[in-house]
Amino acid sequence: MSKDNRNDFSYTSLFGGVIFLIQAYTEKERQKLGFSTQFEFAVYEQLQVLKNDEKVSKDITNAIYGKVKEEAGIVGWKNKRSSEKRMSIAIYDILSENKYPEDKTNELTMQIIDLAKRDL
Repeated sequence: MSKDNRNDFSYTSLFGGVIFLIQAYTEKERQKLGFSTQFEFAVYEQLQVLKNDEKVSKDITNAIYGKVKEEAGIVGWKNKRSSEKRMSIAIYDILSENKYPEDKTNELTMQIIDLAKRDL
């Protein structure tokens, strides 16, 4: 193996190791918070960026997950505009009730719907 190939292998191995450590940390943190899905953890992280209040973010995440989970139980929900609309209204209402910045609420609502489509 040439020196260049060994260096490429070392960087690839190192990068893979870093990815593994990040995933392990994320999984451990998700479990510590009591979330059963990657969706919940991703929503929680989004909320934390804006409020940085663990309890409030957990409570809101649980409320959002409860509403989104109901709609995600519908066959073909990812392709139904009506399902997306119901999710959007529910998420927006939860964020508004919890005084999330109005200028961020629409964007955050759409990000959460995208997370649901990806992770649920």
